[in-house]
Amino acid sequence: MEDPSLINSILETSDIIFFALDNSYCYTKFSKKHYDIMGKIWNIDIAVNVNMLECINDNKDRKKAKDNFDRALKGESFTLKEEYGDNKLFRSSMILPICINYKKS
Repeated sequence: MEDPSLINSILETSDIIFFALDNSYCYTKFSKKHYDIMGKIWNIDIAVNVNMLECINDNKDRKKAKDNFDRALKGESFTLKEEYGDNKLFRSSMILPICINYKKS
């Protein structure tokens, strides 16, 4: 059984850049670090149920992100090293799909 308080505590206090999306690319959960990074890169405040692709202002970066999300949504695990954002920062990302069956209220 999932302990939401433990998960939320980890996401709020750790240095982990983590986010989860549904099949429509909308946020279901994210870490404080990811929230801060999205604000720094794209000058936007993200929230649960917001479409992540709509937060990415650069068409090239948006297409790369969508292609990577589509790979993960098909069940593929992979590692990326890439440039992104208006300031052209570099990052290495590990993409791990996690499937959770849940009912929306």
